[in-house]
Amino acid sequence: MSGALGALRRSLTQAPKLTRSVKTSNAARAGHADEPHYIHAEHMYETWNIKNKQLKWGVAITTFVVAGFGLPVVAIRYSNSKLAA
Repeated sequence: MSGALGALRRSLTQAPKLTRSVKTSNAARAGHADEPHYIHAEHMYETWNIKNKQLKWGVAITTFVVAGFGLPVVAIRYSNSKLAA
């Protein structure tokens, strides 16, 4: 029993060995090389299969055009109102 206590005392009183090292890991791999990264990537850009295609594209293009012309107009009016004050 005294041998075990002596070993425990020595392990507690001795300083631990410090080593410097660079730890790296392998890159995470997701499946096989031929699998797409996104599960629906095979059908992601099939725009001909969209339901209500004309409505969705019409809303999207109208939004982009209104924002593209409206935002500069709003910015100009705001800056002119600040200059007038």
